[in-house]
Amino acid sequence: MPWVCKHNDIYQFPFHEFADPLPQGELDEKLKYYRPHQYYQWIMPQILAHFGRFRVREPRWRVVAGENLQDKWSVGLWRLVTQQNRGVLLPKQNKNAKYGALTPLVLAGLREGQGIPYTSWDLMDPEFCLLETKLREAIQTPAPDLSLETLLELRQDVLTYKTGPKLGEQKNPESVWTTGTMRGTPLEGTLPLQRVMLLQIWLAHPTIRNPLMILDPHNPDKTPEPLINSKNSEVFSLKVPNQINHQQLPWL
Repeated sequence: MPWVCKHNDIYQFPFHEFADPLPQGELDEKLKYYRPHQYYQWIMPQILAHFGRFRVREPRWRVVAGENLQDKWSVGLWRLVTQQNRGVLLPKQNKNAKYGALTPLVLAGLREGQGIPYTSWDLMDPEFCLLETKLREAIQTPAPDLSLETLLELRQDVLTYKTGPKLGEQKNPESVWTTGTMRGTPLEGTLPLQRVMLLQIWLAHPTIRNPLMILDPHNPDKTPEPLINSKNSEVFSLKVPNQINHQQLPWL
């Protein structure tokens, strides 16, 4: 029988169970047993508020991590937030976009709670551990600076059905989270989250994006202008605290 959380309080959730690095199979079993995604409606806002209460004397990630991640519960939460796909905590991300994969939960909590901009941190440090792994890679990996016309052309191609009964019709851009490799285009070699940001699809779509998200791989604090506006509107087909194991902790 799966474990049941009887209190809507993150401090009652056994995040300490995820504090130590685990083989993927064992991790999957624990996630299946504890099912944190089942409680996302109250867990996610409380996680954001928890990070917003971190002690920050200055935005130096090793100091902040060392002072605030000192017990197994905190480390377990940190591991799930930064080292696992957001889907382990949040189902249907495009329906709960504020807490989705483009939102750096630790830094977002600190920006919302203490007004610390993302660019205050040394985000280019390859060991920076307060940022989700894939999001950190999207920021640290160079991304092309493309014209509006090029981005619109690439976006149109990504959203067009190439085969099947809907050949030539448009997909819902809020639901398209993968673009393929985009071989032979200016976005070949870019990372998946970079393409989501640049093409403004899925969580980066202007109708569902949130100010806490990182939406521009060139500037984490910038919210880009919508690619699609009243002049170039789009049409798409849509159906309706204990002792912890100090090994492998990058701030120590």
